[in-house]
Amino acid sequence: MLTTVDDYIKAGLVHSLHTSTAKSFRGCRRRWNWLYNEYYYPTETAKPLEFGVAFHYAMEKLYDPDTWHDKPTAYALARAAFVEKCDEQFNTFKRTHGQPEPEVIADYAERRKLGLGMLQYYYESVLPKFDTKFKPVRVEVKFEVPIRDPHDSIMWCRCNDCYRRMDNYLKAEAAKTGETDSCDRNSWIGLPVTYGGRIDMLAEDEDGW
Repeated sequence: MLTTVDDYIKAGLVHSLHTSTAKSFRGCRRRWNWLYNEYYYPTETAKPLEFGVAFHYAMEKLYDPDTWHDKPTAYALARAAFVEKCDEQFNTFKRTHGQPEPEVIADYAERRKLGLGMLQYYYESVLPKFDTKFKPVRVEVKFEVPIRDPHDSIMWCRCNDCYRRMDNYLKAEAAKTGETDSCDRNSWIGLPVTYGGRIDMLAEDEDGW
């Protein structure tokens, strides 16, 4: 039963605004429309972005609160995670483009070598010097914060995409009990507008803050 904004957030029924969306809107309206309205995405991710995704995945493992107390284990898991993500990206490339050319294979090998070298430097030179007076509490923390209008009321969106998602949700919930239901657009209030994103890491310092 959707009665509060938190209920909508937990169900994933929000019109979520993100910093990346705002930057795209300010940078190029046509690109923004392709990405966020018409959902046109490149079939191949740019090399720097793929590398960044893999390295970010590794750092998530390095700062995992469950293994942070054991730095060698956390480091080993980070290296394994980086290699796993690189292999996943390489396999995706092969499924999309077929057998890669030698230069593509060499590029992925070079990318893996570079990333593992960066992780080694970080583990040997950065962690011992800078990461000594805190401990990770959580990593990859997703958040959705309701946006209020100038009158301090929750903003609601009735766009076509929000309506489609609400209608699909009601139909799916009704189908669980063998019933049918749909969203009456005339009486529908909309979906709450939120600001969403992810926090890379939450940490606690040596004083417990």
